[in-house]
Amino acid sequence: MGVLKVYISKNQNPWFNLAAEDYILRTMEPSDRILMLYRNRASIVIGRFQNPWLECNIESLNTRDVLLARRQSGGGTVYHDLGNTNFTFFSGMDRFDKDKNIGIIVQALKKLGIPAKSLERSDIIVEGKKISGSAFKQKRDRAFHHGTLLINADLNELSILLHPPHRNISAKGVPSFSSPVVNLSEYRSDLDHLVVCDAIIKAFAKSSGGEVGVGARNIVDNGLEVVTLDEPSLLREPAFMEYYNLLSSWEWLYGKTPVFRQRIYYFDDEKIGSNTGDAGICGVRGGRFIENGALHSNNGVGATENQVEIELVVRDGLIESVELKPEDFILGKLLHSMIGTRYVKAELSAALLEGEKNLPEADRKISGYHEAIIRMIIDNI
Repeated sequence: MGVLKVYISKNQNPWFNLAAEDYILRTMEPSDRILMLYRNRASIVIGRFQNPWLECNIESLNTRDVLLARRQSGGGTVYHDLGNTNFTFFSGMDRFDKDKNIGIIVQALKKLGIPAKSLERSDIIVEGKKISGSAFKQKRDRAFHHGTLLINADLNELSILLHPPHRNISAKGVPSFSSPVVNLSEYRSDLDHLVVCDAIIKAFAKSSGGEVGVGARNIVDNGLEVVTLDEPSLLREPAFMEYYNLLSSWEWLYGKTPVFRQRIYYFDDEKIGSNTGDAGICGVRGGRFIENGALHSNNGVGATENQVEIELVVRDGLIESVELKPEDFILGKLLHSMIGTRYVKAELSAALLEGEKNLPEADRKISGYHEAIIRMIIDNI
């Protein structure tokens, strides 16, 4: 007979809590039933096979001191902060039951007076609005099911951070599905993390054939053990620290993004008498517009002769190739200097600067036309 245990994590770092999930999964027995409850500081958490540049506003993450995390499970992108409670159910595959797990959360919410309902995709809604989403991971003979609960999260921050700037990117991977959301505090204003955790613990105990008292935080008669996750011990475990360091690395957060292509267009007004050029993914300038990747004029005549197209292929977070149409010797040499560089604005700017220094001396005087295209590329990263 396996153990029946609840871990409460006091750590609010998403990389730590994701690493703790993995450690518990690897070290548990398949006969165990375990629940983990925790909160994260302000974070965007993407699925294992997602593209962060398509899922969130990365510049806003940096300016607002919000962490990015990539889960080991699939699924879509979610926003976490201290108004969000997270749960993880662990069990052997022979007893792994997503519907039962969701039922535990729904029953806990109903005990709190929340009219929650589950959906087929393991989402939980209240009056048609989403308050919880889930994802899953299987490892040989065991699995976990983790999810979120919006209690009193900052939905304005959620909206800002989950709206990336438009980029002309074609990508493999799993896109998120947007849903209307609501906080549980809209239905009961006194709800907080501890109140919700106590309700989930009691529902978890009841699902295992026992009862647990209010505010349970220790061993109880029916064999359910409720303990605080031993953070110092985990931090001394080499296997835990190795995985934590992976989860917090650029190579995991961005480098594990499935291969994608970005097309950037520039059209030159100087060739038709204007003083400036223009660039972008879509828009109108000088009676011309970009549609489906081609430049057109409003009188129906194609304007592609004034168009420059740059296609970047990004694999493992690095520029793998750059294609330029039409060919341009100086610009081509400059763009080639980006290959092998991380898809990061500052690093690509530095690579282009270095590329300019490496040009033959006769070509080092870059024209305003070339500068405008380079500026436009960096602005679209």
